[in-house]
Amino acid sequence: MVMETWSCHGQGRAMKMMDEDEKYNRKLKPSLYSLQLIAVILGHIWTSDHPQIRARIELLLKQQKLTKKDVKDVLQEYHDNIGGLEGPDEKEKAQAKIRRFIAAL
Repeated sequence: MVMETWSCHGQGRAMKMMDEDEKYNRKLKPSLYSLQLIAVILGHIWTSDHPQIRARIELLLKQQKLTKKDVKDVLQEYHDNIGGLEGPDEKEKAQAKIRRFIAAL
């Protein structure tokens, strides 16, 4: 959020709004993690090759007005942002697993 007022009152207001934005962003981080985790779980289940489970997943997604593409998009974003804290080999393994999930969906 960009603040254009620079007076003392404006700075106080900007700080307050910044704090509200910060609080909002802090609430979003766990939600994004949960969304990505659910997408990974769905991808893992999808690769199990059980037709009944796949049909159930598709039904549940449809009930929420979602598609497999929505899950793929979340997985792709997750893939693109996987960190390499454990080293480049672990990062590549994690990314390869996510690529398999995306391809399977």
